[in-house]
Amino acid sequence: MTSPPLRRLVIGLLAVLVVAGLPAHAQNINPGPDYFTTLNNGNTYVTLPDGDVESFCGAVPDPSWDHVVRFGGVPVVADADTIVQRLDTAVFSSNGTATTRIQVRALHFRGLNTSSSPCGTLAWEATLDPAQVQPITRMGITKTSKKGGVFSADLSVNVRLTATDVNTGSVVGFLPYSINLPDSAGGTPWSYGGLTGFRPTVDPNDNCFAAARRKLAAGICPPICLPPSQHEYYIAQYEALGICPRNPQ
Repeated sequence: MTSPPLRRLVIGLLAVLVVAGLPAHAQNINPGPDYFTTLNNGNTYVTLPDGDVESFCGAVPDPSWDHVVRFGGVPVVADADTIVQRLDTAVFSSNGTATTRIQVRALHFRGLNTSSSPCGTLAWEATLDPAQVQPITRMGITKTSKKGGVFSADLSVNVRLTATDVNTGSVVGFLPYSINLPDSAGGTPWSYGGLTGFRPTVDPNDNCFAAARRKLAAGICPPICLPPSQHEYYIAQYEALGICPRNPQ
């Protein structure tokens, strides 16, 4: 079922574009947000490094317990749990390429499983680290026709995992991680699509590319060498508009 608040938000953004008179073949892409929804299917997960949780209670590192925490999204805007902001106007060169800086502006996940650790049974939540400035990376955009092309975006994000004792409800500790989320090779389709602006994952024929996408996560190492982790999500605003099919959770 379409989320009414997100539909209203996107329609509002379209109204701004109507006022601006942006044609389908516009040469530039304006700054703006992209909204991600994380699937609640267990395919988004973090593998905690040995010893990090044990530091909460002074225990020695213990590899015997399950260090994998699986997450689902907690909406921050309608049904979107992550917001990535395009910061600049992307101006295309004569060869059809453009760049814009990007930054994660919001993120909220909740653990789908608890961890039976040496420091107790822990529930988890992930948010942006309030003690850190979020990194700025770049999105590369290539135009292959007047209606669209492909883009590639490598994200970096400073997150904070909060561990809560499920028996007492008390916060046991925080784990900050700086994580890189490189994009897959080959790029992802985008299109102008009339007055809908920049449409990531939607080609000029309204075909929705890879409804669910995965980014393999890697810690910025050193200082933190994060074991295997990943984020599985889809870009939410075009599901809200009914252009793309909604993903199963």
